[in-house]
Amino acid sequence: MSEETKIAICLAQSKTQNYINQSYLEYISEAGFAPIVIPMLNKSVNLAFYVSVCDGVILPGGVDIDPTIFGRDNLCSMRTDPKRDQFELEIIDAFLAKRKKIFGICRGFQLLFRYFENSFKYLYFLQDVEGHSTNNENEVERNVPVHFVEMDTHQLYGTKNKVGNNDRFLPMFVNSMHHQGVIYSVKTEFFPEAIVAYKKYSPISMKMSGLNFVIEAIKFAPNVLGVQWHPEELKDYKLLQFFFNT
Repeated sequence: MSEETKIAICLAQSKTQNYINQSYLEYISEAGFAPIVIPMLNKSVNLAFYVSVCDGVILPGGVDIDPTIFGRDNLCSMRTDPKRDQFELEIIDAFLAKRKKIFGICRGFQLLFRYFENSFKYLYFLQDVEGHSTNNENEVERNVPVHFVEMDTHQLYGTKNKVGNNDRFLPMFVNSMHHQGVIYSVKTEFFPEAIVAYKKYSPISMKMSGLNFVIEAIKFAPNVLGVQWHPEELKDYKLLQFFFNT
């Protein structure tokens, strides 16, 4: 690993500030990379510059994705920021065009799913999945794991594990601070190869009956990964290092 590896990360915007949780910058730096921030500005940002100098980009967590950008009614999405959605979609376009790596966290994962949504059968974006903002609702610190997900550790960490579809997932505990989510609607644990982590949930816990898998990570392309939990709070450097170093 080297500080020469530069990872861009998007800033959010208020009326007077561009900002980001410091845990993201510490996560990138402590993993052995150099963070480069991309500001949201009223005038257009020269994304070509950031793509040229950076090896990849992180789309961080934040406010809800605005469903209206994707032609759907806003039923229960809160504190949306359409300007940020559009800005980060442009970032995805720019980094994809140069085959640079893209890593989405929580909101970033959800935005990547909306970008690639037409590539997936039986996966749906749900505006409210009950019981998944566990750290917030239980007033547990952000860096404390609260539930386990089934992970394909070979795809996420490069570890050796069984390759059978039902055998490739191992339980790992993560934190959880989201209410929007991606749902797999087929009642079977035979998952497409792109799905690299999931959480099995009872349909009674959902606001939409009959759906019983919350997708926690997807390998959208060889150079595009999204995870639903917050690895920056868990200081999970191996996840970031394996993705950006392979």
